[in-house]
Amino acid sequence: MKKIGASAVLAALLGAAAVVTARAKTVDVLVSGWPRALPGRDLGGQEYVAIRDLASVGGGSVYYFSVSGRVRLRLPRADAEFVAGSTKVKIDGQSLSMPGKTRWRWNEAYVPASLLESPVFSAATGIAMADPPAAAPVSGDSDKNSSHVSTAAAASPAPIEDASTPAPTAAVASAQVSVAPPAEAAAQAHRLIRVVIDPGHGGKDSGAIGIRGLEEKNINLLAARQLADIFRRDKRFDVIMTRDSDVFIPLSGRSAIANNAAADVFISLHCNSAPQRGRNDFEIYSMSDHATDPEAERLAEYENSVVALEGKPSQETQAQLLLDEMGETEFYNDGAKLAAFVEREADRRFPKLDGGVRKADFYVLRGTHAPAVLVEMDYINSRRGARKLTSKSFRKKLMTSIYKGVLDYLQAEGPKP
Repeated sequence: MKKIGASAVLAALLGAAAVVTARAKTVDVLVSGWPRALPGRDLGGQEYVAIRDLASVGGGSVYYFSVSGRVRLRLPRADAEFVAGSTKVKIDGQSLSMPGKTRWRWNEAYVPASLLESPVFSAATGIAMADPPAAAPVSGDSDKNSSHVSTAAAASPAPIEDASTPAPTAAVASAQVSVAPPAEAAAQAHRLIRVVIDPGHGGKDSGAIGIRGLEEKNINLLAARQLADIFRRDKRFDVIMTRDSDVFIPLSGRSAIANNAAADVFISLHCNSAPQRGRNDFEIYSMSDHATDPEAERLAEYENSVVALEGKPSQETQAQLLLDEMGETEFYNDGAKLAAFVEREADRRFPKLDGGVRKADFYVLRGTHAPAVLVEMDYINSRRGARKLTSKSFRKKLMTSIYKGVLDYLQAEGPKP
């Protein structure tokens, strides 16, 4: 299968002047006996279709339970429930095994196209893989070698529409998402790129306390507003902030906001603090199960300690972490790439203050289904660091570095299909 090149992605998503046409496979199906075509995507050498597109052709709807990773496909004839990272699907309560796991790409849920060859799935939903004649509904067992895949210009999957922002105290966020038909999906190929900006801490969680009682939560919010203004001046972007006031939002709620909004990029802003008051630099982190060094591990432990303020039993927090681990870890690599581009831009502007790129297990990054980074802007308990953090011009210069780094990342990688 011919993959969409980086230039084609950039032309569609960043509004490049040149028009690049990419061709992809379509999967021919029968819906209650009527022939239809779904956009197909090659993921890891296997053909996949978007759950959204199944809902579109089947006249149904999709529900996303972002934190738990569940996706519910509701069709007129049956309901199907999938879990990110799992090969299991439940059809009206009956469990089936798929030939591949449910996968997240470009903040969209995909399932193996060969699922449509299952007699149980086809009989329950009315959606089946089409044989070459494509003349009658599929019944009984299907020969996988007889499935027909044609090559044609495929419509890009429509982005998930904005879902309602979850309540700050919600443990699990869910959203009903309307489904765009294929023709409408094609018209949305030039959609805005969605950036979610997360000012760390807030409300009863002050974060680190710096020189003369300077509170981290306030600096984070000031910087986030500046970063949002920079992105909003670029009409290619749609910007969402997890908070725009002094309110407390659980870590899982921040991830849920990003996931429900179908974020293409997630940026969490923080101020560092350390016993060595003379430290004076910024650091950029991406998600990893294992910290790059003891200092990164210490920082992640501190940032994750906010769960104690959420009022959840420790066992519930651990259960939530296990659910988050069911999601695709591929975004870990995407986050590392994004962090590298941001660090490069920051190093150009602050070569003596660059603390480099690191990795650690940050809960707010773990639950986010998008390339995500956490930026520690400077040390709030350092006199020099506090002076810079309270400087509007310094923050603007640093936020510009982040913006430029995101642009570089998108030009090189593009949002993940």
